[in-house]
Amino acid sequence: NLASANGWALGNRVGKTNWATFQLKSPVGYAAGTRLRFRLHQNHDPTHQIGRFRISLSRNHAVGLGLAESLVNALAKPEDQRTAEVKAQLLTAFRKSDPSFAELEAAHNQAKVPVIVAPEIIKLREKLTRVSQPIPEDSLLVQLNQDVAMSSTQLSNSRLTAAQDLAWALINSPAFLFNH
Repeated sequence: NLASANGWALGNRVGKTNWATFQLKSPVGYAAGTRLRFRLHQNHDPTHQIGRFRISLSRNHAVGLGLAESLVNALAKPEDQRTAEVKAQLLTAFRKSDPSFAELEAAHNQAKVPVIVAPEIIKLREKLTRVSQPIPEDSLLVQLNQDVAMSSTQLSNSRLTAAQDLAWALINSPAFLFNH
């Protein structure tokens, strides 16, 4: 019998597997059989009521928590006869019982979080985009390139060049301009 000042609560472990182990001061029972009666007093807020529970007794001093009956039944079935729902139930129970799984799952979720890019990196990327743009050609440079190409053509044909020079000289002479 627990004193009225004692009790047991789940705290922040609601929805997780919880158990309490109590050991009697002295053994109980009779050779002809024994009937035990357990009374559970729930003296807290009605929203904090007990859920599914199981009471187990043992004559051994080491009392441990076994698997839930639904899991024992699921494991008793051959693997090829288990439904998808039963397999999911077993997987969920395994994940809850494996302490390293929660750590691995948290690490996996953390790895999926996008990395925050520093403002300096963003500025450098923008600058790289700007300097990667093709530079428009200067119109004077374009004209100079065309003139060089024309001069190269004229050098290959000396008679044409002489005729063009003569025509240029006549057009630009003051006598031609005056008489024209």
